Parts: sequence; structure tokens; C-alpha cells
Amino acid sequence: MPRKRPRLRLDPKSYRRLRQSVLERDQWRCQSCGSAAGLEVHHMISKGRLGDDVETNLITLCGDCHRKIHQSGEARKSIGIPHKALGC
Repeated sequence: MPRKRPRLRLDPKSYRRLRQSVLERDQWRCQSCGSAAGLEVHHMISKGRLGDDVETNLITLCGDCHRKIHQSGEARKSIGIPHKALGC
């Protein structure tokens, strides 16, 4: 059985700085609907799937869009997250 690689996980202070950086990069807007209310930072590859705490794995979503993506399990394309926001 292959061993899991350790994921990059930041301490709380470093994660707060990273979160702030992601919000600034995304111009304080939900990258799905454009809202500026109730913003959250979403791991595109979840921590449970070894997603790292790195800027390229995080995106800004409003609470409603964040909930939708977790409830439906849909891929980022299905809720309209533009690739440019992901640095692709």
C-alpha cells in the first residue's frame, strides 16, 4: 500500500496571512458569483484529499457558493469559477 505524502499545513498565524493574500488576489469578490458579502476561502483540493494550504489551491467564495459546492460535490467548473482566478 503506497504511503500518503504529507500535505503542507500551515500554523494558524501563517494561514491567516495566506487567507488575506487570497482575498486580496481575488479582489475581495466571490470568484463564482461576484458577491463581496460573507467571503470565505475554499480549498479546491480538500484537505481530506491531501490538498495543501497554498495560494494555488485556495479560492475566494461567498458563503452561499461555498455551501453549494460542498453540498453538491460539484466540480469548480459547474459553479462558474473562472480559470483565470485560479492562475491557470
